[in-house]
Amino acid sequence: MARPAGKDSWVLPKGTPNPGEKLIETAVRETREETGLEVVAGAEVGKISYVFSWRDAPGKPLVRIFKNVHYFLMEPRGGSLDDHDHEMDEVRWMEIEEAEHHASYKSDREIIVKARAMLTA
Repeated sequence: MARPAGKDSWVLPKGTPNPGEKLIETAVRETREETGLEVVAGAEVGKISYVFSWRDAPGKPLVRIFKNVHYFLMEPRGGSLDDHDHEMDEVRWMEIEEAEHHASYKSDREIIVKARAMLTA
C-alpha cells in the first residue's frame, strides 16, 4: 500500500498509460515507480471507474476527468520499498487483511477482497 505525498490516505498503485502502452505494462511500470518494487503481473483482478474535477490553475475552469483503473495481481521479484518515487510519502508491504483494513477507499478495498478470493481459490 502507498500513502500519496501530502495526504493521509492509503491507496493501491495506479497511473496513466503512456502512449502505446498496454494496460498491464502500465500496471507494472506504475507499481515500480510508486512502490520501488520490480513485479511480474498476473491475472486482472478488476476495474474501477470514477470521476474527479481538476483545475489547471487558479481562475481556470474545472475539468471533469473520467478515469478507469485496471488492477492486476502482482508478484514481487526485486527492488526496494525505499526506492519509491516522489508521488508517495510512504510505501508499506502489508498482509492482504491489513491492506484491506488500511485502504482508504471502498473501491480499493473491493479490489483487495477480489484479489484475496482469487489467491485462495
